This record gives sequence, C-alpha cells and structure tokens, in this order.
Amino acid sequence: MTLGLRRAFASTTEFRSAHVPTSKNPAKDSLRQEQKQQRRDDRETPHDEQLHKALEDTFPASDPVAAQVAVKPGAPKKRQ
Repeated sequence: MTLGLRRAFASTTEFRSAHVPTSKNPAKDSLRQEQKQQRRDDRETPHDEQLHKALEDTFPASDPVAAQVAVKPGAPKKRQ
C-alpha cells in the first residue's frame, strides 16, 4: 500500500469513527450509542458496585442476586 493510500484510508477511518451514523434510522444510532456508553460504564465500575446495583434492582424478588448474566460454556457435545 502506498503512503498516499494509507493517508487517504486513515482519514476516512478517522472521519467514520468520529461521525458514526451507520444506519438511516436515528433511533438505532441513538440506541447503539447508549449501549456503547453502558458497556464502557460497566467496565469502569468495580465489581462491588455492580453487585450492589444488582441487589437494589432485584430487592423485592425472591431470586438470588446475580451481577452477571448466565451463559452456556461451549457448544453441546455431538451424539454419535
């Protein structure tokens, strides 16, 4: 790749990252920005604060508090 192409590609990438409308639906763009901000906030929040927030959010419920989402580890085994 020549130097000129690198500069041209870098400038369009920088422009796209600063000017993010990826769809024609402003509601979708707004939702994506909000979700991105929430993920960033979750990474910056200490685990104890996340647990406390989860406890507050589920206070009257009888289920145990879970600050994390349960996921299945790996794919199911194939039957032979």
